[in-house]
Amino acid sequence: MSLIILMLGCTNSGLGLNPTADTGPLTVGCPWEGEYELAVVECGAFPYADEWDSTYDSAEMVITAEGENGCAVEFTWKSATCEESEAWKITPTIPELTEDEEDEWSYDGKATVSYEGITECDPAGCEFEQTEMSFTSSPCEEGDRVISQEIEIDESIEDQIKVEGLLNDPGRHDCALGLVTTWRKK
Repeated sequence: MSLIILMLGCTNSGLGLNPTADTGPLTVGCPWEGEYELAVVECGAFPYADEWDSTYDSAEMVITAEGENGCAVEFTWKSATCEESEAWKITPTIPELTEDEEDEWSYDGKATVSYEGITECDPAGCEFEQTEMSFTSSPCEEGDRVISQEIEIDESIEDQIKVEGLLNDPGRHDCALGLVTTWRKK
């Protein structure tokens, strides 16, 4: 009986191989691990730095692997009046593929970001002051801002990732075209 259990465990082990019926589901892990600082902000394809910089001084994120198919993110952004930290999860989107399609498929950068809420406010209850942006501001409150969004991550430039759709919470900005952020690896 022990031999049968051992054999069943090995057939689904994966062993780092391309997935088949014997190795389990397709995974891509967390291809963006590292520490990043925000380098460029665009509204669609248009520059948005002046508007962004009028509200935020900096934004950083630390991305670490979480399980076989996802990333944990510690995000922090700051201004002269407020520093806010958040927890996120980024999960690469993997379509359901036949065994033949899996051999030809390569990851395209599509993912879901789950904003799991504010983890720290400094000072408590602080707010980001805005001058050129017209987002709906509210006091920083731990546990606030829990939503999920679809994003697309381009990692074609060395030591950078460009993300479409990140931080597109409608309460945070007034970019109707959708934010595109470029993050430089530290």
